[in-house]
Amino acid sequence: MMALGASTCVLILGLTGCPPGPQDPPSTTTSTTTQPTLHAVAVDSSDENACALMSDGTIKCWGDNFYGQLGDGTRTSSSVPVVVNDVTNATAIAVGSGRNCAIVSNGAVKCWGFGSNGELGNGTNAAMSPPVDVVGISGATAISAHGQHACVIVGGAVKCWGYNQFGALGNGTLVSSNTPVDVAGIANAVAVSADYQHTCALLSTGSIKCWGHNFLGELGNGTVADSSTPVDVIGIANATAVAVGGNNTCAIVASGSVKCWGENNFGQLGIGTRSTDPTSTPVDVVNLDHATSLSSPGYSVCAVVGSGGLKCWGYNGFGQLGNGSAGTWSTLPVDVTGITAARTVETGSHACALIGDGTVQCWGYNNKGQLGNGSTTNASTPQTVSGLT
Repeated sequence: MMALGASTCVLILGLTGCPPGPQDPPSTTTSTTTQPTLHAVAVDSSDENACALMSDGTIKCWGDNFYGQLGDGTRTSSSVPVVVNDVTNATAIAVGSGRNCAIVSNGAVKCWGFGSNGELGNGTNAAMSPPVDVVGISGATAISAHGQHACVIVGGAVKCWGYNQFGALGNGTLVSSNTPVDVAGIANAVAVSADYQHTCALLSTGSIKCWGHNFLGELGNGTVADSSTPVDVIGIANATAVAVGGNNTCAIVASGSVKCWGENNFGQLGIGTRSTDPTSTPVDVVNLDHATSLSSPGYSVCAVVGSGGLKCWGYNGFGQLGNGSAGTWSTLPVDVTGITAARTVETGSHACALIGDGTVQCWGYNNKGQLGNGSTTNASTPQTVSGLT
């Protein structure tokens, strides 16, 4: 996801396939709320659009549609969810930069939208609005696609495709690929998180390996040297989730606390300070425990904590911390207003949370209607996405 990835642990998002954390999972319903027959079971968001996996295996997307990433056969943006064409049996979703992907029956993968760097994985470098099949993938159990490349887990191995300028595909080269390639040396991955120029995988041992861009220490191996093959994150041996951001990475460890590393110019490490100097090894996020789900794309980070509360930290230019303010960054976790039953969360220039009753709430930047509430007005508190029930 936690592709995260969640995982994080988000089990069907950009970070999927994570093992359960050390504490009991948060309640997904309340004593007075029942899920409707049709409802969202997963949500993912990135840049200027978002998508929800529905309980009947269909997918609905909203926001920007310049490259056809809403999958409805048009290039018209929508501030309310529209149904993705030709996908009726999805089990997981992954939203990326201008394109989206889904795991469907038998573990095959379909992608749609922007494809100039091979992001669709279908052997071409062209945008496609109707979903197309990723070449040679079956048995996929997790997927993440938050940038200009995507990665899946198949039988514990990781396969990636798309943009590869800094080695984010993990196959020892810097050559982009429009079909999946094998990440070197990984056979026991349980979650994967991909965003822009680097990728990380959570292993069954609780350790984490990362690869790709590392100018700001986002690989967590104590250096600022890029790596086109996986390297070990220092000091992580009991992780339960991993979430990759633009130039930073965060993980939930067995205690339910969160560790982050990499860029901190907006306070996204959650340590109470900002700095332009990279942090190339994990540090503890302050005053945060009992985390069960995590998302880090962009310059802010959010975590589901306890029985469904949400805390966010980092950049807040568009209100994506969800605490009723905008333009005031936070170097420490703050509470998202009014959410008490979140199951998973996904962040970017806006954020979206899956709620226990099967609804989705989003907040932050809304220039293309990515909050899904029928408007294009930014919001610094959560807004209910229309038309998902």
